[in-house]
Amino acid sequence: MRCSRLARLLVAVLILTTVLGSSGIALGQRITAANNDLSITVYNQGLGLVKEIRRIHVDSGITNVTVSDVAAQLDPTSVHFRSLSNASTQVLEQNFEYDLVNQSRLLERYLGQEIELIDDNNTSRRVTLLAHQGGNLVVMEGDRIVIDPPGRIRLPRLPDGLIIRPTLMWLVSSQTAGPQLVELTYLTRGISWYADYVGVLTPSGELALSGWVTLENNSGKSYENANLQLVAGDINLVSDSQVRPENLLVQRAQAPYTAQPQFVEENLFEYHLYTLDRRTTIKDRQIKQIGLLSCDSAETDTVYLLENNVWYNGSSPIKVMLQTENSEANGLGIPLPQGKVRLYQADSSGELQFIGEDSIEHTPKDEVLRLHVGNAFDIRGEVTTLGSREITKDTKDVTRQVIIRNHKEEAITVVVTEKIWGTWELLEAKEEYRIPDANTLEFTVSIEPGEEKRFTYRILL
Repeated sequence: MRCSRLARLLVAVLILTTVLGSSGIALGQRITAANNDLSITVYNQGLGLVKEIRRIHVDSGITNVTVSDVAAQLDPTSVHFRSLSNASTQVLEQNFEYDLVNQSRLLERYLGQEIELIDDNNTSRRVTLLAHQGGNLVVMEGDRIVIDPPGRIRLPRLPDGLIIRPTLMWLVSSQTAGPQLVELTYLTRGISWYADYVGVLTPSGELALSGWVTLENNSGKSYENANLQLVAGDINLVSDSQVRPENLLVQRAQAPYTAQPQFVEENLFEYHLYTLDRRTTIKDRQIKQIGLLSCDSAETDTVYLLENNVWYNGSSPIKVMLQTENSEANGLGIPLPQGKVRLYQADSSGELQFIGEDSIEHTPKDEVLRLHVGNAFDIRGEVTTLGSREITKDTKDVTRQVIIRNHKEEAITVVVTEKIWGTWELLEAKEEYRIPDANTLEFTVSIEPGEEKRFTYRILL
C-alpha cells in the first residue's frame, strides 16, 4: 500500500514538473491557484479584502516565490502570506513589483541606445534614441538629429525590471521541500458596491420593493468562481478620500423587474455582512448586479412636508414623502444598505412611469424608511413673519404665520417644521405642535379639499 501511494505521488510530481517546465517556469517560482479557493469581501468605501488558498512547491532552504495574478491596486502593506501545511516555512522578504510595461517606460529604458524603425515597405533602419515625449521621438540617424521620424518602433527585448503585471515576490525559508498550501490575503482599492432599489407603488398605495447589489470592479484583477461577501457600514480608514463615483449609477431604461434574494445577512461587529449563497465571477472592468431582496406589498403612508427655518419668509415647496416600516410584519425586516431608490407607478393604461428617486442611509431593521419622491403639484405653502417686538436688547417676540392651500380632491395632512437655532421659547401656538429636538418646532395640519388653512404662532428668540 505504501509503495502504491509513493508511486502515485511520484507520478503527480513528474506531471507537475513537466507542465511547469514546458511553460518555461521553474518549479518553486510560481504559485498556482487551488480549486474553489478564492473569496472576496467588498466594503462600501471602495475597498476589497481578497483571500486565496494556493498550491505551491517550495524547495528546502531559501527560495523565491512569485505570483503575478493579483489586483493592480492592492495595498502592499496589507499582504499576508503563510503556509497552512508546513510551519517551518517562514517569509524573510516581501516585495511588490509594479514597474509595468508601457510605451513611455520602454522608451525610457532605451535612451542612448539603438532602436529599429520600420517604414511602410517593411524596411528597417537603425537609429539612436535621444529623447521621447508623448510618443514623439528625437533620434540620431547617422550624423543628423531627426525629430519625430516616421516608422514603427521595434525593440529587441523587454528590458530587465519591467513586468507585464503587478507581481508579489517572497523570499521564503523552508526546512523541507515539497508541495504546500499557502494562504494569501490582501486589501485592494478599485472595487466597490452599493445597493440599488426599485419600488413600484400600487394603486392601493402598497410598495413592491426590489433590492439589488451593484458591484463595480476596477481593481485590475478578475475574481473567478469566488465566494462573495459584502460589508455594509462605515469602517474607519486612515486618510481615506475614496468616494462613490457618479459613473457607478446604473440608469435602467426598461421597466423595473423583480430581484430574487440571494444573500444571507448576519451581524459583523457594528456592521452587517451579506454573504452570497453561491459562487460568482467578478470580471475586471465590469459592473455586476445581484438580487438582494424582494417585497411584494409593503404598506406605505404618504406624508406632505413643509420644511422651513424661522428666519425665512416666502413660499416653500411641499415635499411628498413616502413612508414605510422596515419590519418583517410589513414584508421587509432586513437591514437595508445605503443606496438609491427609484420609484415607479402605473398610469391609467397600466404603463409604469418614473415618479421620483431618493437615496437612503443604512437603515436598521424595524426603523421607518422615508423617501422624498418629489414636490407636490397641487399643494402650496407659505411662511412669513407678521410682526416682531423687542422685549430686551437680546430677545424678540416674533409672530409667524403659516398658509397652506390644498388644491387636491382629497383631504391631506401636512407636517410643517421650523428650524430654530440658539435659545428660544414657544409662547403661543394656534395648531397642534410638538418639539422633536432642541432645534425643531413641528406642526401637524389637516386640510380639507380646496381649503386654505392659516395659523399663527409666537416665539421668543
